[in-house]
Amino acid sequence: MPHPLSEAPPPPLTGDRVGRYLLGEVLGVGGMATVYAATDGDGGSVAVKVLHPGKTDDEEARRFRREFLTLRALRHPAIVEVHEAGRAGEYPWIAMERIPGTDLETVIQRWSRHPPADRVALVETIFRDICGALAHIHGAGLIHRDLKPSNVLITLDHRAKLTDFGVVKAPFGQFHTQLTAVGSLVGTAAYMSPEQISGDPVDGRSDLYSLGAVLYVMLTGQRPIVADTVAGYLTRHLHEAPRDPRELDPRVPARLSSLCLRLLAKDPAQRYATADQVLAALDSHEDDPTHEAHGRAAELATLQESLAELGPGRGGLVVVAGPPGSGRTTLIRKLVKEGRAAGHGISLSSAARPQLFEHLCAQIPSLGPRGTDGTPLERIAARTHGRPWTIVIDDLERAEPATLDQLTRLARQQVAIEGDALLVVVSTDDRPGPASTFASGATTGLRPTTIRLTELSRDAILRLLRDLGLGGAACTALARRFGTEGIRWPGAVQERLQALVREGWLQRDLRGALHLARSLDELRDAELPVPTRARDAIAAALEALADPARHVLDTLLVLGGESDPATLAEITAQTPAAIDRAGRHLTRAGFVEQDTVGLHPLLRLHPAHTLGVLYGLVPDTERATLHLRVARALQAGRGRSSVADIGMHLVQAGEHAEALPLLLKGATVHIRAGRLPEARALLDAAERSRPAAEAGQLPAAV
Repeated sequence: MPHPLSEAPPPPLTGDRVGRYLLGEVLGVGGMATVYAATDGDGGSVAVKVLHPGKTDDEEARRFRREFLTLRALRHPAIVEVHEAGRAGEYPWIAMERIPGTDLETVIQRWSRHPPADRVALVETIFRDICGALAHIHGAGLIHRDLKPSNVLITLDHRAKLTDFGVVKAPFGQFHTQLTAVGSLVGTAAYMSPEQISGDPVDGRSDLYSLGAVLYVMLTGQRPIVADTVAGYLTRHLHEAPRDPRELDPRVPARLSSLCLRLLAKDPAQRYATADQVLAALDSHEDDPTHEAHGRAAELATLQESLAELGPGRGGLVVVAGPPGSGRTTLIRKLVKEGRAAGHGISLSSAARPQLFEHLCAQIPSLGPRGTDGTPLERIAARTHGRPWTIVIDDLERAEPATLDQLTRLARQQVAIEGDALLVVVSTDDRPGPASTFASGATTGLRPTTIRLTELSRDAILRLLRDLGLGGAACTALARRFGTEGIRWPGAVQERLQALVREGWLQRDLRGALHLARSLDELRDAELPVPTRARDAIAAALEALADPARHVLDTLLVLGGESDPATLAEITAQTPAAIDRAGRHLTRAGFVEQDTVGLHPLLRLHPAHTLGVLYGLVPDTERATLHLRVARALQAGRGRSSVADIGMHLVQAGEHAEALPLLLKGATVHIRAGRLPEARALLDAAERSRPAAEAGQLPAAV
């Protein structure tokens, strides 16, 4: 019988020995045990987990012993390895592999403060490792039952190691140590599956629910279910559906969001059946509503033809080129999915993925000892020698120089020199650099087949919007508007749609369908929300303009996006020749287009740009000065105008006292002409200006 806590001997501490291990610094403290860095008799580095005082009763000790027995039977790269176990007096301990790094919970907290640029790639790498660990565990007939971020260790190169198997469920009789708390709740409330909560029988799909909760936190920084008490968590896990991760962070890819929500289904039958199925879905994009390569039929046919022609002496290099957001990833993943369905051997990875060649090699079955030894690059060469195989690498521009060097050696040796049936397919952007040099074939001696992606047709945009959940007249109107305004790349279409959802123009129902929350006329004609990234890109392009051209553009924006060169020259105090030069510069930069009305030249804002967005990027002081100059030019009879136009410019210039009588006079004109909406707009503007006007000296006419 254990001693009461007050009489218990002290536990082992830093500087003490347990078994053959000398305890060092504390690595972590949990609810059940403390983990120490330690060295063995040979100077090797390990981690030693020691049960806390007060946790050494029979039940806790059996749970501790159970964890050791479980881990001793499991050997997998994504599962922490144990060495031995013992007791130091009354305190059980386990010596295990020491993982340089931290736990996933700490990593997620770090991401919330300093989001990494490659967060999605890191999330996918960690998620794949956890999936692989669960597949191994479930294959051994075990269920973890306590999967959560703090039980996942992350190495310095962002690989995951699953740990803490104290409440693992095993087939009856597998362990001599069975937990005796029959009917008790095991697991952690924030990540617990509904069937665990309700006491129903659990299988591997319970771990998959917890896996979905872990993925949700990695993607959004928030738990899928939030409550203040354990009881609240239990109730909400049973009855409350989590929000779409994209509502919390529009940058979350649709395929990961969809996969995550399926894992979090309340009914186990609606989840994936196994962890292996989750990995297959991740590779095939079966749950991605944008997986169809709309408008890319010809490009897909070229890729499929290269795949079909692959054979002895007929390897090669295929390059899918296009800017970010052009749909490169969707296209090559479509190729991989269809190629695997047709029985072709294909390995797929992203150049941003750590240990790229290990990942590619793991997808190539070994034909014997020849394919099991050496570096990953040597194993790829050995396993593909003499049989057709395709290696597909996405986002080649993100590859490290060393990775490009290895890929160059592989392609040159296996394809250009030995003539193996190895097809290398890469996707990359159009920027010059090491990736474009490889894609040109200059370093490998191969003549590449280059597939250059272009913007989508209006029909392809329509089909993409339908895949994303928008239907009916709203889908038709938005597709037409996107096509007209130059929003034709798949990535830009999706970003604009996400901005409409974020700003409340569109709302998603429980089935994932989108519905218009504004009028159809607004969708057709009003200024639409612009994604943050697009706004930042526009601001950067504006900063790159020369000062004279920027001044002319700002003036054009204040004039409503259209003006003749003579008016621009007067307001900006530039010569007609300078206005002409600025107009040509702005045309080349894509900000304006030049036109004529009759015989008179005209500068007009390019339809690809939104007036409200560009106007909002004009500095406040510059904007007020320009409005005043425009008002004075109109008062002097330059250009066609009304008193209302002059009044509105004066309001924007801060000249409220001067503007007020002009607004009232303009409203009177509109009322007499029966134009009541226009009159109401001017009266509203006058009402907003009145306090500022009355604070100054009003003209005598008022």
